[in-house]
Amino acid sequence: MKLWEILAVFAYLLAVVYLGYLGWKRTKNASDYMLAGRKAHPVIMAVSYGATFISTSAIVGFGGV
Repeated sequence: MKLWEILAVFAYLLAVVYLGYLGWKRTKNASDYMLAGRKAHPVIMAVSYGATFISTSAIVGFGGV
């Protein structure tokens, strides 16, 4: 692997660990975890729902097409 590829992977892993740490520190109970503390913007919720629906349809519904 080239140096820039190794640095890109390291930067990605560092970002994932940092975001995981922030999530861990900000999550106080099950409601915070499952419902994003009831603070998520409706657009974010709609995109999340759409991505979940499309993924499920693609795996289950469109498998035989």
